[in-house]
Amino acid sequence: MRDKPLVSFFVLAYGVSWLLWIPVVILGLPVINTTTQAPSLYILPGIAIGVTGSAFLMTAVTQGKAGVRRLLQRLTWWRVAAQWFAVAVLVIPLSEVVVAVALGSPEDYGSKSQKGPLSGESAQAGASHPATDPPAFCDSLPQAAGPPRSRSVR
Repeated sequence: MRDKPLVSFFVLAYGVSWLLWIPVVILGLPVINTTTQAPSLYILPGIAIGVTGSAFLMTAVTQGKAGVRRLLQRLTWWRVAAQWFAVAVLVIPLSEVVVAVALGSPEDYGSKSQKGPLSGESAQAGASHPATDPPAFCDSLPQAAGPPRSRSVR
């Protein structure tokens, strides 16, 4: 492990991760939470222990306690001002909220009588479905003339 630390890290990280994921695959447990589209709790140990644990183990093997202490210090060392840390942490969740509000809620996709605010139409009974029809701003985009041509290979 000391001779080839990078190769050892990757082998260890992949090996431990897959060792922890094999029961999830065999038992057919969900890998992704369908509500949040985030990794399910079943695969998080493979991520946390497989990759992070391998990093700490390889640091301990190659650099000893002092290296692990330096690694832990780097995790808590802020190199930017607090306002930039807040921007980094808040921009993604706030942008997701803005996009969700602009597109409408997922419950709207189940009803053909409701449209999202970008659809360009008010809610009408029998209106087209917002999940399958493009928003109104797509009407101004150029359309292809006719069906796509197939190329013959000679």
